[in-house]
Amino acid sequence: MRVVVQGVAPHSNEAIRYGMPTLQIDGKNLLHYAAMKSHFGFYPAPSGVEAFKKDLDKAGFSYSKGCIRFPYTKPLPVNLIKKITKFRLKEMV
Repeated sequence: MRVVVQGVAPHSNEAIRYGMPTLQIDGKNLLHYAAMKSHFGFYPAPSGVEAFKKDLDKAGFSYSKGCIRFPYTKPLPVNLIKKITKFRLKEMV
């Protein structure tokens, strides 16, 4: 996950926020991610989830207001993660 999101946002800064690895742009949180017991949590803000609900539903991923859950039983959807990260970057500009 770290390699994927940093590849899309190479000029971001790394921090720990809410106890999770976080990418920041100009001191503002771009996204968070964290390993959980049964899934990998990806936190691209509510707007990042809302904009990709159709893709998430189609792929069968669980999500809530600001969190997407990628189960360990499925391959990490690298292209979708890149698209969501690019979306968040555009939002922050």
